[in-house]
Amino acid sequence: MRIFRILSLAMILSGCAAITEPFGIEDPFAIPQTFKGVERNDEMLHPGSGITTVVVELPKGLSDELASLLQGKIIRDLDGRDIGAVNEPMEHAWTLKGRAALVVESESFATKRGVVVWRLFDPDHKQKGQFSTAYTGSSVSDVVPRAADLAKLVGDKIIGIVNPERAAQAGASVDVTAAAEQAQVWIGAIKGAPGDGGLALARALRVALPEKGLHVVDDAGKAAWRIECDISLKKVSAAEDHVTLLWRLLDAHSKEAGTLKQENPVPRGRLDKNWGDIAGFAAEGAAEGVQQILQQIRGAKPN
Repeated sequence: MRIFRILSLAMILSGCAAITEPFGIEDPFAIPQTFKGVERNDEMLHPGSGITTVVVELPKGLSDELASLLQGKIIRDLDGRDIGAVNEPMEHAWTLKGRAALVVESESFATKRGVVVWRLFDPDHKQKGQFSTAYTGSSVSDVVPRAADLAKLVGDKIIGIVNPERAAQAGASVDVTAAAEQAQVWIGAIKGAPGDGGLALARALRVALPEKGLHVVDDAGKAAWRIECDISLKKVSAAEDHVTLLWRLLDAHSKEAGTLKQENPVPRGRLDKNWGDIAGFAAEGAAEGVQQILQQIRGAKPN
C-alpha cells in the first residue's frame, strides 16, 4: 500500500439529492448496493476465465463518502465494460490505487480544484500506468465532473492500459485532462526535505511536468513560471512522523499564482534517507496541480 497520503477537499454528502439507478432502483446515496438474492461469484473473475480483473482500492485523501462513492462508480463502470472489478484484494488481479491533492489558485481565482493521481499495477505488482483526473466543487452535489463521469474517465484510461487494441476500437480517450499550453517552467528551491527528498523531488518533477505539456528549463531568466516547495516533518509519536509539502507556482515577477498542499503521516524515519517512489507520486500531483492552475488562469483571461 502506498504510504503517501495527500490532502483533499472536504466533501459533504448532506443535502445531496437521491439518484435513480437503472430499472428504477433508487439509491439515496448513489453508492452501489450488493445484489440481494444471489451473491457475486468472484471465482468467475479469476484470470483463468479470460476476464481481466481489477481490484479498485479506496482512493486515499478524499472524504470517506466521496472515496466510497467514486470507488463504487469505477467498479460499476468497469463491470459494464466486461472487466471484472472488486474492492477487496485478489490474487492474479490488476490493482488500481488513487491519491488526492487539493489545488488552491491565487486570490484572483477562488475555485478550488481536486486532483486524483491514479496508478495501475499488473498482477505481478509492476506499475503499468499513471494518470490523473481533476474536479471542481466542494460537495458531492456540485462536483464537476460528476462521480459517474469521473469513473468513466478512469475506466477509459484503464481500458487503454490493459487492452489498448480494444480502446482504439472503442475510441476511448487517451488523456484524462487537456494538456496545458507549452509553458516554460523552472524548478526553484525545494527546501526542508530530509534525506534525498530535495533531489528526488526535483528529478521526479522533470519527468512529471513534460507529461502535462510543460517545458522544464534550466535558466530561470527564460522561465515564465517557477515552482518552489517547502517541506516540513513533524514527529507525532515514537512510531510516526507527519510530512507536509507546500508547493507554490510563481510567475516571472515572483507573484504567487497558486498553491498545492500534500500531507501524510509516515512511519518514523521513513523519509530520512531515500524517498523512492514517494517523490514520484508527490511530483505527479504537483504537476497536475500546476496544469490546473495554468488552465484556470488562461480561462480567466479576456479574449
